[in-house]
Amino acid sequence: GIEYCCKKYGIKVVGGDITGSKDKICISICAIGKPFGDTKISRSFAKEGQIICVTKDYGSSAYALKCLSNGKPCSKKVLKTHLEPEPDLEISKKLADLQYSKMAIMDTSDGLGDALYKMAAASNKTFEIDFEKIPFDKEIMSNPDYKDLILWGGEDYGLIFCIEEKDLQKLGKNAINIGKVSSFKNNCHVKLGDFEIDKKTFLNKCYNHFKEEK
Repeated sequence: GIEYCCKKYGIKVVGGDITGSKDKICISICAIGKPFGDTKISRSFAKEGQIICVTKDYGSSAYALKCLSNGKPCSKKVLKTHLEPEPDLEISKKLADLQYSKMAIMDTSDGLGDALYKMAAASNKTFEIDFEKIPFDKEIMSNPDYKDLILWGGEDYGLIFCIEEKDLQKLGKNAINIGKVSSFKNNCHVKLGDFEIDKKTFLNKCYNHFKEEK
């Protein structure tokens, strides 16, 4: 499966490490490559006045997982987002072509809400988000908690980044403007209409890789 995926994107598999234990197998993977350009990237580079963009639908992977876990049907399109996620290579190249010296960007594998909060907090800014602009497949609305899946479901493997609004048209249809970067105010890092993601909400909702199972 790894070899099949890598061949599709011209990546060579040259080694790896598998470690066994009594009840689990751990696979270690190291990816080596080179950047498209000279842009420095960090979640802390968001600037006031920039727009906030994403690259794909949110909530589909988490919805598909729930369907698989509960034996419920879902479309092949939604199921594929969970079983065969696609990387955003073309948009990455277009972002590099913008030739910014610095760009705020990160992936959303742990959830869109997680990424929004981490980028806003690292940049000491407030992200004002229009929830209605966040792309999602209408199929997931059959789940009453679909908004939670959109923000916190995770495993969407999209990108979130901040750019100047004038550059949006250069990125094509796969860059979706969902909000803007403002100065940090009212002790709030992420504002979605009347809903806010503060530190308490973030810690309660985010996926913690190091949390002990009870």
